[in-house]
Amino acid sequence: MRDNTIRARYTAGAIGSRQVPSYVDEPGVDPSRNTETYAALTLEVDNARWSGVPFTLRSGKALPADSAEIAIHFRPLNSASAGSSAGGDCNCAPPKPPEPQ
Repeated sequence: MRDNTIRARYTAGAIGSRQVPSYVDEPGVDPSRNTETYAALTLEVDNARWSGVPFTLRSGKALPADSAEIAIHFRPLNSASAGSSAGGDCNCAPPKPPEPQ
């Protein structure tokens, strides 16, 4: 599982033109807690249909933009089964926002 995860904490730098302090220098943050501000996890479904298809989840603070998306990267089709070499495109879409209650 450790090979499929990334955890990190942001350091001082710039987001666009705005300078930001490191996470441990933010007000109210206890540097001894070692709190991560970024995590990525890659999962796989263990069945024939989804074999070899990774699902990657990422979340973090102080990223360049607030965003949420679902990105599907299609592999090129095997020319023997499709009649030509096609595919390899990426379709990206934001997830559907929750319905107001």
